[in-house]
Amino acid sequence: MIDRASPNSTSAISQSSSSPPRSAARTSLETQELLRTRFLNPDGTPKRQHKVMIALNLHASQDVLPAITNAILNSMRYMGLENVFVSIYENGSWDHTSEGLAHLEQILTGLGVAHHIRTAKEETVWLGVDRITLLAEYRNLALSAMDQAEKRLGGVSELVFINDVYLCAQDILEVIWQRHFQKADASCGTDWKESESILGYGGWLWKPSTETETASSDDAPGKSVYLYDSWVARSLTGKTLRPRLDLLTHFRDAYGVIFNQEDSKLYQTRFQRALPVPVYSCWNGIIALDPTPFKYAQGLTFRAADRTAGECPSSECQLLAKDFWSLGFDRWIIVPKVAVTYAQNIYYAEALVRGSNRDHRPLSDRPQQATDDDQNWSDKIVWSSYSKPDTVVCWPDMYKFHIDFEWNHVLESPYNPKLLNASSATARAADPGSTHFAV
Repeated sequence: MIDRASPNSTSAISQSSSSPPRSAARTSLETQELLRTRFLNPDGTPKRQHKVMIALNLHASQDVLPAITNAILNSMRYMGLENVFVSIYENGSWDHTSEGLAHLEQILTGLGVAHHIRTAKEETVWLGVDRITLLAEYRNLALSAMDQAEKRLGGVSELVFINDVYLCAQDILEVIWQRHFQKADASCGTDWKESESILGYGGWLWKPSTETETASSDDAPGKSVYLYDSWVARSLTGKTLRPRLDLLTHFRDAYGVIFNQEDSKLYQTRFQRALPVPVYSCWNGIIALDPTPFKYAQGLTFRAADRTAGECPSSECQLLAKDFWSLGFDRWIIVPKVAVTYAQNIYYAEALVRGSNRDHRPLSDRPQQATDDDQNWSDKIVWSSYSKPDTVVCWPDMYKFHIDFEWNHVLESPYNPKLLNASSATARAADPGSTHFAV
């Protein structure tokens, strides 16, 4: 059924898009074999190990919607149609996003996939409102179908949020699989944009200076990239993944600037070898979350900062990580093999194909004597090898021009004091078999 629905869906939804459809996902043979091993039985049927709620917030997303639709539908080949619930909240789009969602709703209905798609015609007015409060409300509207998903699926074991990014089915499946393989509470991908160029503004073409910045594919000739979501992501040192104030960020090696601090060498090594990296927080275009914290009687929701308590006015996504940690759900990872983009023509840029190793090529320089406990080489994270941060850098959402120099960073606690005494955190810390960091 999906074989018929997927190309038809792309065709129908692309009619609502202003950009022409591109070629299908180029999944390597190694990745195809891994997906079959991880998610399918020998007879090709899904193992049905996961009950997945996929949530999206969309706004003026007509161009990216065909790629998102294709990725979601193709991921169902491995998870099973009856094991996926799709929840989408779209608001205020002036383009053809709502028409594209109408096509998607017809397809999901025809396949028998449970879903809840809500569109709002009212355009968002940002003047005079707290931006993070409003964004949190929108995310909570996508999250509000959790009870419905629980009933339709017989329980939800996985909550996957996807931004308006270009991705493939393997990206969705990878964050889900890695979260379980690493026994993590959240697993994020990496999200990338095309680097800007000062020369470009003057009419000159920017030519990448290093081989790792170039792109050999026809989709992205000569493209260089940079990691986008540094606002939310924090390492286990509490620092941002790349310098906040770096005027040359767009011209540096895309992967070389990540975790490039003296106290982050192990994290940098793992990232450059495309191995999952433990972090304090992340979002980065796509995230798979343990849904348990949302299911409590007073379950978590997305929120803005508590200004009365002097809390850093950061992103609703980073505050979610803070609340997760405060409840004892403190194992967060970034998965370099998931590299999603905000432009279709850089998804297959050589910088990302090579840097992410999304094709799952064996590491040619891995020493034969390397053991599974060697965190410089092991796919498996040994959580006892890492320490939790004492403080986390505050990156505020400011309403006026603001430069926060590194030597003037505001640091805050990694925890929400209102949640620290919750029974979940106590239970996790008291469980001798738990590999979670103690709070």
